[in-house]
Amino acid sequence: MADRSATPKHLKLPLTPVLSLYALGISMIVLPTEKRFDWKHAPIMLFSIALLNILVFFLYQSADDTKYNNALEAYDRNNLLQSEWPAFQNYLLEENEKELLTGLRQAYSEEYYYDVIEYIVGDDAFYQYILNHEEQLVFDPYRVNDDFPNWKRRRQEVDDYFYSISSFQGGVIPETLNPVTLISYQFLHGDFYHLLGNLFFLIFCGFAVEAALGAWLFLGLYLASGVIGGLLYAVIDLSSQVPLVGASGSISGVMAMYLGIFRLRKIEFFYWIFVFAGYFRAPALLILPFYIGKELLDFYFNPNSGVAFMCHTGGFIGGGLLMAFCYKFKPDLINNEYVEEDQQLPAEQQSLAKIYAHIDHFRFDQALKAIDLHQKEYGEEFELSLLSYHISQALGKTSRLNHLLALIQVRPFSAQQVQQLAKAWEESEPLHENVDVKSSVKLAINILTPDNLTQVETLFNRLHDKQPNDPALIGLAQKLSFLFEKQKNKAKAKHYQAIADQNTLGSL
Repeated sequence: MADRSATPKHLKLPLTPVLSLYALGISMIVLPTEKRFDWKHAPIMLFSIALLNILVFFLYQSADDTKYNNALEAYDRNNLLQSEWPAFQNYLLEENEKELLTGLRQAYSEEYYYDVIEYIVGDDAFYQYILNHEEQLVFDPYRVNDDFPNWKRRRQEVDDYFYSISSFQGGVIPETLNPVTLISYQFLHGDFYHLLGNLFFLIFCGFAVEAALGAWLFLGLYLASGVIGGLLYAVIDLSSQVPLVGASGSISGVMAMYLGIFRLRKIEFFYWIFVFAGYFRAPALLILPFYIGKELLDFYFNPNSGVAFMCHTGGFIGGGLLMAFCYKFKPDLINNEYVEEDQQLPAEQQSLAKIYAHIDHFRFDQALKAIDLHQKEYGEEFELSLLSYHISQALGKTSRLNHLLALIQVRPFSAQQVQQLAKAWEESEPLHENVDVKSSVKLAINILTPDNLTQVETLFNRLHDKQPNDPALIGLAQKLSFLFEKQKNKAKAKHYQAIADQNTLGSL
């Protein structure tokens, strides 16, 4: 769902489609991975589409926040809340939004008026409700010009700002459906993460489709899939005023085209379910009914999710039908040489696939051996070392100390990995006494951030109490002093610098 500060609360986002097992609380992703990216078939059109999406989001949609805030300010400046609040309460009652009404009444009573205004301005259906129930508006009897025409003029200023937001200008609105927005909505997004997720799936699946179809046919079918997705979303409720934005209908079409290109040929898929991941091979088109079925189930069982499931469904159906049309009437348009080209997994990726296959089938001892062999062949990786440690910990193996020591030796490269390492250390407290000073210091330096400062201090003090003159502690003490200095904690900065200086003199 898009951020309310930028878009109305009823905006529909066709989020990137995945297969999900919502009933079990488990998410599952299934993606075709038969083809590997290579520059022999550079996806120029794909990159152009991605770049256009990025430019539209950052150059055009970046003004949406300002437009929305201007609408809120105009509403407040024109004192419209006093006139509309009673009508809005009646509207929520008729819509059976009792829980929301209770919360807004509390906000109103506590004078958090902007919270109430956000809901009123963001609910475009309420404006139509007022026009049909003008008798519910409250006007000041002591002001001659406080009447319905004057209210409508002031409300128009709010609407001018509100409806200038990109989702209303370029999104698909079923009630006012037009051909232009069936194209433009495909290049608009609700927020940055919506854009990022869509671009990932577009590039992941799109390069192979463009290589098989050619740039211009790929563009045509991409846009056509988006049009079909937008149309199916609209025809479900032609009276709806909820705008639809996002490229996921088009991307659903691309995913269906990927499957349609290979038809009943067995191709490779990557899957992820909870903590299990791996690869399997299956006839390509066998997966398409699962994609479509998942969206239809979500449409019926998650009606209030704010996700345009029927847009996904339309995209899948559209992409599949378009590929069937190409094979039937224009098969020469498809690069069969590329489709039939055998692209074996690189040896490193095959090795990784074996690891995840063992985990998927609960063969954890074999997974540990496979991780060890992989890292000996291709070098240490933090994620695999962490996985190895967690498996050994879960199995209660006596070798988990060795796995912890191996994990400590691998340098984390991201903030997330630093926190994962810090958490792994915290959870391994019974093993701490068996970790040597050099490894402990390396760990402390690797996780030394403001968030982990207390944890590193505890570790340092334990080491210093046991071996106060160990030279390995000099660098750690200096780093602690520097970090406390940055935090303007002069007492601790001097304390750790003194320890570093003392150990330096002791080692001379």
